[in-house]
Amino acid sequence: MLTDPSFIDCFTKDVHRITSSKFPRGFVAVSSSMLAAGLLLSGCSNGGSADSSGAKPGPAEASEDSAVYQFENLRVADPDDALPFVSSNSPVTIELSDELKQAVPEGRSLAVERFEVTSKAFDTGYCRVDVQVSYASGDVEPLRASESSRRKARAADARAKLEKLLKTSTYKGSLDSFKQKLKDGSLQKGLEAQSFKSNDFEEQFYAAAGLAVGQDEYKEPTVPDVLPVSVNESAAIVDALPGDDGLEQRKDYVTSDGANVTRVDECSTSRSDSLVKVDFPYLEKRDSFADADVAVVKGAEGAPDGTTQTVAGEVEAEVGVTGQWVAKD
Repeated sequence: MLTDPSFIDCFTKDVHRITSSKFPRGFVAVSSSMLAAGLLLSGCSNGGSADSSGAKPGPAEASEDSAVYQFENLRVADPDDALPFVSSNSPVTIELSDELKQAVPEGRSLAVERFEVTSKAFDTGYCRVDVQVSYASGDVEPLRASESSRRKARAADARAKLEKLLKTSTYKGSLDSFKQKLKDGSLQKGLEAQSFKSNDFEEQFYAAAGLAVGQDEYKEPTVPDVLPVSVNESAAIVDALPGDDGLEQRKDYVTSDGANVTRVDECSTSRSDSLVKVDFPYLEKRDSFADADVAVVKGAEGAPDGTTQTVAGEVEAEVGVTGQWVAKD
């Protein structure tokens, strides 16, 4: 029986399921012989199925669950005690559980529903990570519009404060001349700064300079600016993600609709070496309710050419005494 192919297939899958599960603190690893004994009792002695009828699982069951990370490992009193979520399955879905969604602060809405992360390792030591983003509204536009409004408001506020500050000084030039002098370097700090009526005129000068720069920094946000996936500033905007042969080293690719991202970089050297980060941002402000770092290490259990993905999450929610999610005050 131990050499029966159906038993070996069942045994291999159940060992993978057990060793990739999230165990509480105090869990003691068991030997392969103990695992075998347990699996014999649990159903692998029955032709590879736990069903006493001997019927083998259909294709959907045999494919193993698509790994899903819902921040459940953070249900501990101290986040430092959280065990890592490790999976050699690909893709890995990263999402919030229904209960965790209830802990989102009142008056806030999330821009993203879930991420699907697929990884691949090459013999060169490089990894390809594809991230598919499912937006709550169906696309990235609400997130970009929200950021555009925030930028316009900051620019208008900076200009108003700068105009007020210049009016309280003895500076004779206009707002635009002040900004122009600041840009071309002709503004003399020792002379011009003293035109501000303050005991600490230098502080006033730098405040005005900062406001002038801040007011001029406004620009319409691009898709990479608001993307809930970490990418380089030089990320290429493409209509469709390239195939493996079209990849460049240390290059990021983003589809124009922000729904798909590819990162190409050296594979993670350890489970704590993040290769990509995803966020669950609010629409109302530039902040996130939850985020997750994904490390991708070359090699997987029973598949040396595969990858092992480790997800380390953080969430802006508290854990109650019995383990329930609680919204932060």
